[in-house]
Amino acid sequence: MDSEELLVHIKGIKFHNPGFGVGRITKELEKIYDEKVSENRVRKLMKKNGLTETQLEADNKAAGVLHMFTVGDSDKPHSSLYNEPCVENEDQVEFVPIELNVPGNRSGSAKYQGTISHVKNNNASNSISDKGNVFKIQTTVGAIESDELPMLMYNQPRSQQTYIHSNALGYKTIKTLVLTNGLPGVTGTDGGLKAYFYGKLSREYGRNTIVINVMELAPLDTPW
Repeated sequence: MDSEELLVHIKGIKFHNPGFGVGRITKELEKIYDEKVSENRVRKLMKKNGLTETQLEADNKAAGVLHMFTVGDSDKPHSSLYNEPCVENEDQVEFVPIELNVPGNRSGSAKYQGTISHVKNNNASNSISDKGNVFKIQTTVGAIESDELPMLMYNQPRSQQTYIHSNALGYKTIKTLVLTNGLPGVTGTDGGLKAYFYGKLSREYGRNTIVINVMELAPLDTPW
C-alpha cells in the first residue's frame, strides 16, 4: 500500500469517525486491507497532514467552529422510508427526493457518524426563497476516485440533515454538480467540495423527505 492511497483511506475514516484516534483508525485500515498496518506509519501520516486531535482542534478554533454534531441514529440499522427509487435515465430527473436523518453508516454498528462543523457567521440566516430553502451538499475526500462514498446534506440551522448514499435516486447527478461547481469548505479541499441546492419538504414522500432541485443551483455566495 502506498502512502497516497493510505492517506485517502485515513481521511475518509476520519471524516466519518471524527472521534477516532490513531489506534482505531489503524484497526479500520486493517479491515480494509485485510493485513497488518503499521500504527506508527499511520501516526506519521496523520501528523504530517494535520489529522491528529490536537491539530484538528487548533484548526477548528482558527476557523471559528462552534460545535459539531452527528447525523442520523447510529444505534440501530437504518431502514429507508420508501423503496430506493430508480429511473432509466437519471440525467432527465429535475427534482430528487432525499430522505432526512440517514446516517453515514447504516448498519447500526457505528456509534460515531460524520459531523457538521458549525462555523460562526453573523450574516448567516435560514436562507429561504420562493425556490425553497437552501441546502449545502458536500462530498467527502476521495469522492472523485470513488463512486460509493456518501454525501452530506444539511440546511443552515442544521435542523434538517442527512447523508445521500450511492444507491439513492439522483446521487450521480448531485455528485457531478458538486464536483463541477463546488467550492472547498473551511478546511480546504481535504474536507471535500460543497455546493448549494434549493429544496422543499415533499408532501408526496412525507415530512421526512426533502425534494432537491437538480436543475438550478443556489448561488455559491449564499450567506451561510
